[in-house]
Amino acid sequence: MKAVIKLQLILIGVCSAGKPSCDGRQNGAQCFGVLGGAVDVQLVDNVSEIPRFLWNTNNSVILYWRYNKVVLKKDGRIPFFPSNGSVTINDLRRTDSGEYKLEMFDGNGKITGRKTLQLFVIAAVSSVQLVPECLSQGQMKVSFVSQGDSPQYSWALDGHTLTDSELFSRNTETNIIVLRRNISGHLVCSVRNPVSNSSEEMNIAVCEVKTSCDGRQNGAQCFGVLGGVVDVQLMDNVSEIPRFLWKMNNSRILYWRYNVLLKKDDRIPFFPSNGSVRISDLRRTDSGEYKLEMFDGNGKNTGWKTLQLFVIAAVSSVQLVPECLSQGQMKVSCVSQGDSPQYSWALDGHNLTDSELFSRNTETNIIVLRKNISGHLVCSVRNPVSNSSEEMNIAVCEVKTSCDGRQNGAQCFGVLGGVVDVQLMDNVSEITKFKWNTNKSVILYWRYNKVVLKKDDRIPFFPSNGSVRINNLRRTDSGEYKLEMFDGDGKNTGWKTLQLFVIAAVSSVQLVPECLSQGHMKVSCVSQGDSPQYSWALDGHTLTDSELFSRNTETNIIVLRRNISGHLVCSVKNPVSNSSEEMNIAVCVKTSCDGRQNGAQCFGVLGGVVDVQLMDNVSEIPRFLWKMNNSRILYWKNNKVVSPKDDRIPFFPSDGSVRINDLRRTDSGEYKLEMFDGNGKNTGWKTLQLFVIAPVSSVQLVTECLSQGQMKVSCVSQGDSPQYSWALDGHTLTDSELFSRNTETNIIVLRQNISGHLVCSVKNPVSNSSEGMNLTYCVMDQSGSMT
Repeated sequence: MKAVIKLQLILIGVCSAGKPSCDGRQNGAQCFGVLGGAVDVQLVDNVSEIPRFLWNTNNSVILYWRYNKVVLKKDGRIPFFPSNGSVTINDLRRTDSGEYKLEMFDGNGKITGRKTLQLFVIAAVSSVQLVPECLSQGQMKVSFVSQGDSPQYSWALDGHTLTDSELFSRNTETNIIVLRRNISGHLVCSVRNPVSNSSEEMNIAVCEVKTSCDGRQNGAQCFGVLGGVVDVQLMDNVSEIPRFLWKMNNSRILYWRYNVLLKKDDRIPFFPSNGSVRISDLRRTDSGEYKLEMFDGNGKNTGWKTLQLFVIAAVSSVQLVPECLSQGQMKVSCVSQGDSPQYSWALDGHNLTDSELFSRNTETNIIVLRKNISGHLVCSVRNPVSNSSEEMNIAVCEVKTSCDGRQNGAQCFGVLGGVVDVQLMDNVSEITKFKWNTNKSVILYWRYNKVVLKKDDRIPFFPSNGSVRINNLRRTDSGEYKLEMFDGDGKNTGWKTLQLFVIAAVSSVQLVPECLSQGHMKVSCVSQGDSPQYSWALDGHTLTDSELFSRNTETNIIVLRRNISGHLVCSVKNPVSNSSEEMNIAVCVKTSCDGRQNGAQCFGVLGGVVDVQLMDNVSEIPRFLWKMNNSRILYWKNNKVVSPKDDRIPFFPSDGSVRINDLRRTDSGEYKLEMFDGNGKNTGWKTLQLFVIAPVSSVQLVTECLSQGQMKVSCVSQGDSPQYSWALDGHTLTDSELFSRNTETNIIVLRQNISGHLVCSVKNPVSNSSEGMNLTYCVMDQSGSMT
């Protein structure tokens, strides 16, 4: 099987400026800063010309200058530089956005003028990913995935702006476009906002998504690409079969009799010349069991065969997202869309080893590498119909904090095993002699422009900028440090102290869910480190009393009430680090499966439990072996379990069933039960197929008015193998209401002037969810713009 989607990732180009600056000398200036970054604001030309000034926001004074010195400074993040009349705001937060006012006074306190500026703190656009998808009619939908505030998009193909003859969707200022059939070339999408820009490019080819399947073997398993085509070989020679019936779920698809064909669906032609059938425009509803029943000339049944078809979305292009953790490890996420993805990783051409991995599992989309690991990293993603990969060079993460020790009584934090830079003074040439010590033990002695004494090679001094660095921080480095300064005659001219706290950073986080007996879910947030502080969120909001059975969200363990589901995030922080982990949680669900029938299909919820009935009475089977992919799970002999492989999988002899707890994606696969008599002779076998899938999450509806007055509605939900359906005012959407004809996708486009109560329902084999909203149609003003 081979899905031909020729999509080659060429380049990720991320352009972001350095520290922005702003001229606040002009009244009414507009300034922009990057969330988490810094901004320099020029307040005045010459501070000596202004005896006094106040700089405030929201009637709260930030800075008060009087008689050539700062009298009041509210926030240590905001130093003032008299030498050039500027201020720097570090570690920008969204709450820093707003109007700032500079009020100036003469020596008598009389106001001489005022100026305002508006500061907007916005998130920069992030690194991006282009996600292509072949649609059922041969068009290509391309989504541009990027984070950040106020993004503006533009697209180009082979160096020119996209034209109407190339676009099926007419708008190129959104993050999603649909290209017409047979369009190929070099596609570029650019995104920008006032503080940053980024772009992504790829070569796109005409969509050709076709798989094939040999249905001549009974019980065959076939795979097709959502929106694509599958060719199924039913027989070798149609002339040898006078009559046959091909059906799905007892619904007739094809009937062949005396060389005449009756067929149900124009999407499914039959080719007598080679005995094959083709299913075009594959839909999720095409998944299921198909049965071929054969008859002789008199209509007598001569045999039958079944095949199982799975229609799944191909994996998309891959994006690698690295993140340095607080203890120097590197977390790398492998981001890809598609059904049933399987992941594998390699570093410098070899599989990752335990000495390189902090997390032991390489079959997930997130790994954590140990400290000091670098090289060429590759993540590969595949499923039965497609594959994709991405690679990047990774460098060692450096864990370094900094501290301003120029203020007396400063509090500083360093990471255990890391590095801290401490700013002791502005200009070392102004201080003839100084001693820096802790616990009355001298660490550093400076005299006449050179270091006279240095106690520890871990602690170099940098005269060029008046700072000291402590490497390989230890817990014993915690304590009070004192800087004593002297003039040329050795007379003490002052001193300053700072307190250093060396603490272990919080580690990467693991979320461990557990279903309790009453249907509640206990979730543990596991992380190592000193002084951790915990916070939790569900679907973007802080957990409420109606969701929590336990009332405290500041601990590492919570208990959720029954029937609570959604996207759960646990965040852990301390003064030197932070980390978080997220997962989709479903209502505590236990599924069951009858494995007594050969070829049974079973479904389990990712993270949940499945009970599998293997037999009616274990006493009737002296010995049996239950295995997956030729790996033994359970061996029963002489009325006892001889070799259980996994504590997650207990066997219950009383009813002949087995339970798999804490279901993982790697539990998906074919299971085989082999039975033996008392002498060890094989008496038969049965197989079952288990599919472990993530449940669909709660649904969100997102509306957008298009340029011609249509309304695009997106149905956003997480989970595996989702199937979508839509209804308006209680009825299925009709062609007169739909601009796009397909209601089995998560995005529809409604015609102009359509309104009413819209419901999107999402389901998969283990779960379902829906959301409704009242729609009012899009209105265009007299100029033709949307309102």
